[in-house]
Amino acid sequence: ETAAGPVAIVLDDLQWSDAPSVRLLGSALRLLPNRPVLVLAAARPEVHDVFPKLWVERHAREIRLAPLTPSASRKLIVELLGERSERATVDAILDAAAGNPFHIEELVQASAHGESAPATLVAVAQATLEQLDSEQRRVLRAASIFGQTFYWGGVLSLLGSQQPQREVLDALIQQELVVRIPESRLEGQEQFGFRRLVVRCGAYELLTAQDRKAGHKRAAEWLESSGARDAIMLATHLERADEPQGAIVWYLWAAEQALEADDLPAVVARVERGVACGAKGAMLGELRLLEAEAAEWSGRGNAAAVAGEALKLLSPRTAAWCRA
Repeated sequence: ETAAGPVAIVLDDLQWSDAPSVRLLGSALRLLPNRPVLVLAAARPEVHDVFPKLWVERHAREIRLAPLTPSASRKLIVELLGERSERATVDAILDAAAGNPFHIEELVQASAHGESAPATLVAVAQATLEQLDSEQRRVLRAASIFGQTFYWGGVLSLLGSQQPQREVLDALIQQELVVRIPESRLEGQEQFGFRRLVVRCGAYELLTAQDRKAGHKRAAEWLESSGARDAIMLATHLERADEPQGAIVWYLWAAEQALEADDLPAVVARVERGVACGAKGAMLGELRLLEAEAAEWSGRGNAAAVAGEALKLLSPRTAAWCRA
């Protein structure tokens, strides 16, 4: 082929190639030192772990691609989403993808099916986590319990007696897996966040079901004792900890917070989650009362019917009964 003219060999996803093929190509390059051959190989960074010193004797030139700029990422997301390009969706994908076009495409595809993080990206994130030492992975697994953002004090609480040194967190920041959040939502507690959504999802998937359940319970206890009053966050932790009765109380408060903020769809959603946890009696009555108030303010026609349901569950002549 090279006797007839220049030859270009293009290899995609070289990190997944088999060693014999790579050796064969390397041998061919050595046997054809002065022939018009171009080899263009695309690979992820882990290719150096799979094939150390790849083609160094052929003076291979490595071009590391920088992330897309925010403006270029946004343009790509909007083009891929088309009519579904709502600002909130675009911003969420922009933040999670961190300029990686492959991640952008996967996240756009996932958003079309209502997924938060597709399995392919979680697998990529887990491959990244495998390159870390055991202490760094342990910290990220504990941090993932809290969600996209976490508190260092909370991580230490979850890890119990075997607490890591602060240098472990500093190393994760240096590797751009974690970022510091300047203004913490909890007074006296340092707040941090996962730089990419998929890294958090990958770390969370490494936990066993039992570890997740225990972790969410301890996270709720630590957050409440540290002064957290984000009701929906605490309710979610307790629900995932399989503590439905505790979750119902916080879902009630979360619905009240949403009503005060005039977020009527959130009121209904939080009431439904409280009901799904098994709310009964007066607690169910108070949830239905909040749903009725949201229905009244939004102009829905079922406000009176829902208030009537609440009335049957509430104790007569109480404040909630009078509101109903």
